[in-house]
Formats: sequence, C-alpha cells, structure tokens
Amino acid sequence: MVRDVRLPRTLLGLLVGAGLGLAGAVMQALIRNPLAEPGILCVNAGASAAVVSAISFLSVTSPTGYVWFAFLGAAVVSVLVYALGGSRGATPVRLALAGTAVTAALFGYVQAVQLLDSAALDTMRFWTVGSLAAANADVFTQVAPFLATGALLALALGRPLNAIALGDDAARALGARLNRTRVLAVLAITLLCGAATAACGPIASVGLLVPHLVRALTGPDLRWTLAYAAVLAPVLLLGADILGRVVARPGELQVGVVTTLVGGPAFIYLVRPRGTRRAHLAGDAAGRRSADRRRDRRGGPGRLRRAGLTATGPPADPVAGSQPAARRLHGRGPAGHGRLGHTTGARRRPASGRRAHRGARRHVPAVAAGGRAPGGPGMRGGGGVRAPGGPGRAASTGTNDDKDAEHTVASSSATPVAPVAQQRLTGEDLTLAYDRRTVAEHLSVSIPDHSFMVVVGPNACGKSTLLRALSRMLKPTAGSVLLDGQAISSLPAKKVTTTLGLLPQSSIAPDGITVADLVARGRYPHQGLLRQWSETDERIVDESMAATGVAELADRFVDELSGGQRQRVWIAMAIAQQTPLLLLDEPTTYLDIQHQIDVLDLCADLHEEQGRTLVAVLHDLNHAARYGTHLIAMRYGEVVAEGEPGETVTAELVERVFGLRCQVIDDPESGTPLVIPAARRPRHQATAAPAPTTGTKAAEGDGASEAGETSGAGEPVPAGEPTPGR
Repeated sequence: MVRDVRLPRTLLGLLVGAGLGLAGAVMQALIRNPLAEPGILCVNAGASAAVVSAISFLSVTSPTGYVWFAFLGAAVVSVLVYALGGSRGATPVRLALAGTAVTAALFGYVQAVQLLDSAALDTMRFWTVGSLAAANADVFTQVAPFLATGALLALALGRPLNAIALGDDAARALGARLNRTRVLAVLAITLLCGAATAACGPIASVGLLVPHLVRALTGPDLRWTLAYAAVLAPVLLLGADILGRVVARPGELQVGVVTTLVGGPAFIYLVRPRGTRRAHLAGDAAGRRSADRRRDRRGGPGRLRRAGLTATGPPADPVAGSQPAARRLHGRGPAGHGRLGHTTGARRRPASGRRAHRGARRHVPAVAAGGRAPGGPGMRGGGGVRAPGGPGRAASTGTNDDKDAEHTVASSSATPVAPVAQQRLTGEDLTLAYDRRTVAEHLSVSIPDHSFMVVVGPNACGKSTLLRALSRMLKPTAGSVLLDGQAISSLPAKKVTTTLGLLPQSSIAPDGITVADLVARGRYPHQGLLRQWSETDERIVDESMAATGVAELADRFVDELSGGQRQRVWIAMAIAQQTPLLLLDEPTTYLDIQHQIDVLDLCADLHEEQGRTLVAVLHDLNHAARYGTHLIAMRYGEVVAEGEPGETVTAELVERVFGLRCQVIDDPESGTPLVIPAARRPRHQATAAPAPTTGTKAAEGDGASEAGETSGAGEPVPAGEPTPGR
C-alpha cells in the first residue's frame, strides 16, 4: 500500500507542486502581471483538448496512455501562442492576448466534444477536476524528467527575469537578451505546467497564489522567489490533498477542488487595495531586512547593507588618462575661467527648504545682488540678428559699456582651451526607422569624450530615436554606430553594457521593490551564473546611493517616493552599472522645476566630478544651454546645428528649429544663453483699458469729445450738440 500508492502519490505531489509554483512565478515575471497564472499560455487548454481528442477518437482511457497526449497538446499550443504573440517581437500584452484567444477557442472545442460523446464526458470529468488519485509509479517515471528539466531551467532564469521586470528598454540597457529569455521562459512553463497537467489534470490557484506568498517573505528578487516557490508550492499541494481526504472520509475530495476553494478567498485578498495588504506586512519588514543584510554579508543576493560611503567614479578609462585635467563647467570654459567677471571657486548654499538627503546644489557662479557682470545680460541676436564678436557679447553701439564687454570677452578668449576630446561613440550615415516609417536618413553624430552632450528639438524630430540607436536599442536600417571604433552591433552584450549605460524614458519598478533592491539591479552586467553577489557589488551600490542622495531612502518602497526621488533612484541604478558613457532619455519629464534642477545638478556632478560622458535628451532649451557642454539641435530627423551652447543657441536657430520668435540674452546666473520667447502681443496692448461702451463718455472734460458722444442707442452725436435726453 505504501510503496505502490502512498509513495508515488506523495512524490508526484511534490514534483507537480514544485512545477506549478515555478511555472506561476515565471509566468508572472514574464508578462509583468502579478495576477497571471500558467494557464495564460494556454497550457491547460491545450492539454485538455489533446486528452479529450485521445479519449473520444482514439479510445485511450488510462492515465498512462493519455499523459503523452496531454503533454504534446500543451507543447504545441504553447508554441502556437508564442508565434501568434510575435516570435521575435513578443511582448507581455501580445502573449496574454494570444493566450486568451486560443484558450477560449480550445475550451469551446472541448465542451463540444464532451456534449457529443458521453464516454469522453465520463472520463474527462474526473481528469479536468485535477487529482492525485490516479498517481502511480508509471505516471511518475513518465513526467519526472520533464518536471526536473523545467525546474532547472526556471531556476536558471532568475537573473534575466529580474532585468525584464524593469521593462524592455531597461532590460536591454542592462544586457539582458529579451528574445532568448522569453523563449526559454515559455519552454520552462511548457515543460512544468504541461507535465503537471498531463499527470494530474489542471489544478487551479497554486501557480497564482504561491508567488505572492513567497514575495511577501523574500521580496521581488526572482532568484529567491523561484527557489522558495519550489519549496512552498509542494507543501500547499500536499496539504490540500490531505485536507480533501480528511473532510470527505471515507471518500475523497479532489485536490483541484480544495485548491480552488482556498484560492477564491486568497484571490479576493490579493485584489484588495495595496495599502491594506502592505499595512499587514509592515510590522515584519524591518526584521526581514535585517536578516537579509546579515545574509548579504555571507555573499548572498538580496537587500543590501548601507555604509554611506563617498561616491567614486567609474572604472579606470584608458582614454581618460590622456585628457587634460581641466573640465568645462556647463559650457563656460575650464575651471577658473573668468567669463563675464563672475567669481570662481565659491559654492552657493543650498536653499533653506532643501531636504537634507539631496545634498548641496552643484556649483553655479555667484552674481552680485542687484547688478550684473560687465557685458551681460546683453542681447543675443535679438530680432533675428546675432551680435557680432561671439557668445555673450552685446551688439556694439559705441558706448563705454560695449568697450567693457569687448575687453571682458577678449580676456576670456585668451584663456587656454582644452584640445578636442576623442570621440568614443559615433553614428555614421544612419537611417533610422520603425517598421516602415522612416524617422531619419543619412544622420551622422559624434559624441566628444568627457562631454555633457544635450540633444534638443521639437517633438517627434528623432531625438529619442537617435539615443535608442546609439545605445543599441534600435538597429539602424543603414549606417552603423561605432563604440571605440567597432560596430556596436558586433560587440558582445557584456562589453557594451559595461561601457555604455542608458536611462530609458520609461521604466517599470516592480511592485514591492525597495530603493536598495532597484539600485542593486544595476550590477546585472557584472554578474553571471558563476559570479554572484559580492562585497564589491555591495560597496558600489552603497556609493551610488550616496552619490545621488538616496542612501537614507534605501529601505523605502520605490512607488512611495516622489517623482524627483524616483528619478534619482533610477539614475543611481545607472551609476551602479559603472559605465564611463551614460545616455539619458528625457530625465526631467513629468518633474516640477525644483526636481528638474535637482536631477540636472546631479547629472552635471557626474560629468564634472567623475569625468563621465553624458548624452541627454532635453526639451527645455535654457536647461540645455546652462548644463550642456555641447549641443545638437534636430528637426525632421536632421541635425540643424551642433557645437557649444554659447555659439549655437541664437534667435535664428530657435526660430528655425522650433518656429518660435524669441530673444536670446545672457543668463544673469550662469552667463549662458537664455531664450526669451516673444510675447503673443505687446504688454501695453494686453493691459490697456477697454474701449468706451454705450452710454459712457469717451474722454474727460466738458462732457463731449472732439469726435462727439454716443447716444443711448449707440449712435455718435456731433460735438457741440446736446445729447438726446439731457
């Protein structure tokens, strides 16, 4: 009895439970939906359709006979769903929609066959409930190899699934291979869920509930979620099986019925407002993180301990050693440059209301109160004519002030200028397109090393598309992107992601992830199956959080932060990647003015203090001119102008690129170009008094104007004649 019935049933329950738990965790990570379960890939429906076909048309009645049909049906339908979802461009939404459509069609087929064949209905009604009652040694030996293979494959996918959870662009920027990971994930789900369904029938709720229970214990790290799911799911399944035999003694309540009864209330619990669920877990959070930090000291992955260390720069760069020590500050020349008579070396105090964790503002040259430096803020190209003599110089009118301005500019131009930096990242004759829509043709750009390059232009001009091409997110249809003289498409992903980092325009923070956990995922390119979390990784994460001013937020949930704080956390993750080149796609989007300045100050510090090369897409032209050392202006997929902001930003350029009439003056704070848009109408017209109305006097005096008065009917009355009714 024990050897022939109890032991095979227990062993099969352990394997099937582990398979369902792992399949559910992988499915939820794959399509980034916490309410997903393995049936979304149509595995259960495919197995059911194959089994009912074998029973009805081939007269197969034994579990050992139709187990292979169930597994074959699950595998074929999974491949079909992935193909319908777009094999090379499969996305979570496409996979879910394709699986839902195929599931509906197959269950309709199953119901039709059962209605027409009573024998098939009698056999299927026990199998479709889901039960371990038919378990025996033959079934166990048939499905065990598939379940074991799928389990090993799922456990190996923890790292790349962690990257995919951040969104496709962020995953590619970290070096994850999306298509390969999705194919392997679908294969693992098919092996696990297909074999489990073939052996015991479709068992509901296990694959949905177990990942949620595990994440409440371990956090959102998939490496630990998968490991714990493989242990907790068999316990849940065997517990449900024992409960079904106890409550229905001497009969038996199938395990699929018990898990469904338990899963209903649990599902209601899961869909409650997150704040309610989180409040119940808050009491254990501090103790859990302390245990995680102790585990990290032993080298395991998870949450990190914080040391508040001083930020350091990226790894030594062979190119950096040949560069001059002086670096340009916001396009205003090397350190100590006395442009426009500004005092150098002084750092402004942070605003009184500035929160402590953000640290001090970056250096902005001080200007005397109530005054301005010689020559500024002079008009730059006002009225469409650029002032002669270079940036910052007012158009000469022969006054003493103009002579002072000439003297100031001349002394500035005599300051030694650093030679042109080497260009590590270039795009040559690029043609960029999405499907059949071409965005840019014959586009060539070069990013000077150790520069802060800003790309500006109107909406839909190709700015973000250019950045995606430079970061290998988008493959050019013609031309090539070169990184260190080699085509970036031919370089290994690890080399690219340890040299070039990207902060995408839109990223996804997994539910329940903390600041420290999110920043730690920036270390993905430096890890592998044989190189796991180390003390070096932990130190770099601590330093990255300190550099961005989020160290005090390390244990906070990311979705509880403000917009500016979240953006700083994402930048900290990019810093933790430790790349000498960093691309930022609209880092100030959706932020208020204070948070915009905070983020740009941080970017400028990365450039000036750590010597990183930054390329950012910005919409605010004044921010681009103040913070950038180089500027590229684009329109209709073409580069209209490029160079230093002081030389590039003119009224003519703004009108040509944006179609906006404006004046360009010197910024009184930084001396960089400041764009003042032309008013829609002159101020005196907008604030002038309204014209006289009916029954009022047109002018003060003896009661009549020179032109006459108006009558009550609104008709003019000649001067000198009495008004009707007087």
